[in-house]
Amino acid sequence: MDRRWWLAVGCAALLVGVTAAAVGASPSDSGTTAQLDRIDANAYAACLNAAGTSAPKLARCTAPPTSAPTTVPPTSSAPATTTPPSTPPSGGCVWPACFPTAATTGVPAGVTLTTINGDLTVSGDGATVDSRDVQGSLIVNGANVTVRNSRIHGVVFNRGAGSLTLTDSEITANPGEQYSVGNFPPITGSYTLLHVHVHRWQDGPRTDQGTVVIRDSLVDELTFQAGEHPDAVQQYCPGCTVHVTLDHNTLSGCAGNSTDKGNSALFWSDHPGAGSTLLAMHNRFACGQYSIRINDTGSGPAGNHPGVTAEIRDNTVAAGSYANGPAECGNGRAFNGADGVKWTGNVLDNGQQVPSPCS
Repeated sequence: MDRRWWLAVGCAALLVGVTAAAVGASPSDSGTTAQLDRIDANAYAACLNAAGTSAPKLARCTAPPTSAPTTVPPTSSAPATTTPPSTPPSGGCVWPACFPTAATTGVPAGVTLTTINGDLTVSGDGATVDSRDVQGSLIVNGANVTVRNSRIHGVVFNRGAGSLTLTDSEITANPGEQYSVGNFPPITGSYTLLHVHVHRWQDGPRTDQGTVVIRDSLVDELTFQAGEHPDAVQQYCPGCTVHVTLDHNTLSGCAGNSTDKGNSALFWSDHPGAGSTLLAMHNRFACGQYSIRINDTGSGPAGNHPGVTAEIRDNTVAAGSYANGPAECGNGRAFNGADGVKWTGNVLDNGQQVPSPCS
């Protein structure tokens, strides 16, 4: 199902009435103010256009406010909490012996977390966020920020000029919600995820432009809602140049709150710009209509996206976890020496080879 209508909605969403804590920022630099920057009349018009005559879709288009709401100042942190015992993220999980699980990703056992009530805004370049339990979104305005040993109950807005690195951390549903549906993906922009568990959102990490590295991480338990289009990892930024590396992850398109298989574990599509690259290796993919969906890659009769290359190698797909098949190549083409899809060594977990879906 085409879900571009809600991507337009995402540009028009507004989250208000939150308390904010700041790292390297004044109280006025709050989550509410940061999110207002994402709202404009053009986004609202695009949302209405994409929604058409669908009442449920129109209901999710939020008009820009006529004036900014008052910023809520920070509140004091709640007492520190300690994560329950589990296997530490190092876990000794090395390809091909095993793939990441909840026991080898997320906040390590024994780490004491300090709770932040509301959004956490980080404005200093090179800042580090360590051992925080953020009961709200993480809003990164600084460049080259590092987040480690932390749990975010919300969305990571990466607005800094440089890359963002999350290590041994977790991104999960909004405070008070078992599963969340929102107008934003749980993380986007240029970032690196290492030993990170992303779950209980309708989608996993979004790749759009810049450089994205996801390694030794887990994306699962997506949120099912009628009309949605869940993907564990999705590329979306028409015309943007992006470089994506997915290395030794467990990526599942299945919902955690229903038996729905979702759309895909990897959805590489929506017209990436010339020069864009995808490298997916040593991953375990599961669920989806097709677990791996490769579109808009390569030039020639089967595709019209010159300069876009995807290399899919040495991955494992969970046999029978998908609705239609392990892999699909929509309007991509096999590698021709210059662009297209390179496909080698991909197998089902029963040992059967998965042939290239691209020609």
